[in-house]
Amino acid sequence: MRKITVSRPIEEFNKNCSYGIYIGNEKKIELKNEEMKTIEIASTSEFISARIHWCGSKKIKFTDAAHEMSFEVRGNKFLNHWLSIFAITPLFGFSFAINYKNEILRNFGIGSLIILLAFVIATLTIWKNKWLDIKIMN
Repeated sequence: MRKITVSRPIEEFNKNCSYGIYIGNEKKIELKNEEMKTIEIASTSEFISARIHWCGSKKIKFTDAAHEMSFEVRGNKFLNHWLSIFAITPLFGFSFAINYKNEILRNFGIGSLIILLAFVIATLTIWKNKWLDIKIMN
């Protein structure tokens, strides 16, 4: 049996959500904000990953030599912190598109709205496995 220690640092974003830790395709534990847990797994397990809602992290393969491993799981700073700020921007584009009679500002507002909405949709669908970062600590 292998011992795996998984920790999560203090985070302001996602602080009310717990991260599910998966060994293979099986959910083993849930990590809350600023929590550390140790689990024992069979030596046949191949990878570890983390999930939150429909998003998650990349899968990390285990090395055969190590019997004790430590991992740290944290939210991707850009996607979790800065994306919330960028999510307000389409409202400005929508405001430009409706309120201004100037054709250039209206087209700018519509274009920025479409580009930013496409970016948000791509982040939540195509890049959903980059929402969390998991890394080996030892």
